[in-house]
Amino acid sequence: MTRHIVYCDLNAAGLQGVETALDEGLDVSLISSPMSEGLLRGERGQHFLNRLLKHEQVSDVSDAGQLAEALRAIQQVKPVDAAFTVLEYASLATAKACKAVGLQTTRPEAVALARDKARCKAVLSAAGLDTGFSRVVQGFNEAQEVMREQSYPVVVKPNNGAGSLGAAIVHSDEELHFYFRQVAKTMPGLSAAQAAVFDTGYTIEEYLEGPLVSVEVLSTMDQVIPLMVSGRKRARYNEVLELGTTMPAFLPEEDTLSCQAYAARIIDILDLRPGIMHIELIITSQGPRLVEVNPRLMGASLPSLYQNATRQNIYSLLHAAHLNTPPPAIQPASRASVSRVIAPRAHAVVRTPLTAAELMAWHPDIIRADMTNLEPGQGLPPMTSNHGSIGFFQVAGESSEQVTRLADQLIHRAEEYLGFELAK
Repeated sequence: MTRHIVYCDLNAAGLQGVETALDEGLDVSLISSPMSEGLLRGERGQHFLNRLLKHEQVSDVSDAGQLAEALRAIQQVKPVDAAFTVLEYASLATAKACKAVGLQTTRPEAVALARDKARCKAVLSAAGLDTGFSRVVQGFNEAQEVMREQSYPVVVKPNNGAGSLGAAIVHSDEELHFYFRQVAKTMPGLSAAQAAVFDTGYTIEEYLEGPLVSVEVLSTMDQVIPLMVSGRKRARYNEVLELGTTMPAFLPEEDTLSCQAYAARIIDILDLRPGIMHIELIITSQGPRLVEVNPRLMGASLPSLYQNATRQNIYSLLHAAHLNTPPPAIQPASRASVSRVIAPRAHAVVRTPLTAAELMAWHPDIIRADMTNLEPGQGLPPMTSNHGSIGFFQVAGESSEQVTRLADQLIHRAEEYLGFELAK
């Protein structure tokens, strides 16, 4: 009998996952929310929906009760073999809902622990993994007390955050006070989902020096398989802003192996399975140290970047993990691939709009590009989180060094064309 999987909401990249599953001959159902409504409109959206076995809608995909009710409705049509999400904000609710209706999915206790940054580090540290200093506070007064015993600089961020929202490097008591004042000032303008990341307080953690990398780890019920160590480019003027990814990371082999082993140890300690997990590390002079554990597949355009580098569709691996079937043979990177966002460094005014088609024509090694529709004279705000870009591109080539150099050149050309400084 054909296996039946359920995607619990999706983003643009998640559409590829559903289409992959359909092409593999799986039956696929979808639970969508207002967050994904725009992806399902128009002729293409209707064609996509027509291929699904069942489509249920909920008002809040972070509500486990609503998801459980939708899963029960889908099961009335056909028994479900696996349900999961590729979205951070839906990860815990999906795990809880699956447990409530008796479906195998990533353990909700492990998902909750991974999303609680400070508690996650405490558990890992107790198991013997060096994760550096980390403490949860509820506001400025508690933060100030903690800093009486710690040295600056530190990183301050929402304990349940994602995408660098609300994250900052703080160098003094004055900057610490400014951070909390700014949070209070910006909170009224945040969406409900954005504001929710501040609900469990703030994490103060040790500032770690070294390159930022991420490790994608395939976690089955009986195996932990590192898939890729990626280099992450950060803004020189603000290291909490991530500007791009290089696959594979341009690292000595010993650093790659140590990152893989460190990430696999995290999966084993947390018993975070099944699925594909996205673990961010900094390679310090003492070895890898944890930044955060994301209990879901890497986001944004990274799945397509992985496919460019390995010629393998990572969604096939994801589906196999959740269906508890042997995964396809893992393909190592056969070439390098890099992504870069295009984003204003400061408040800017567009001189000459740049389209995706124009950007694609700049170099034959550009394999993908997207740009927001811009107008001459349009004002743009600065990039303040990992979701503040106006476009991106991907480049593929023979080596990580080569594609990184080309990406840098393209960013400089985009600056000259648009007429303002970009984050870099």
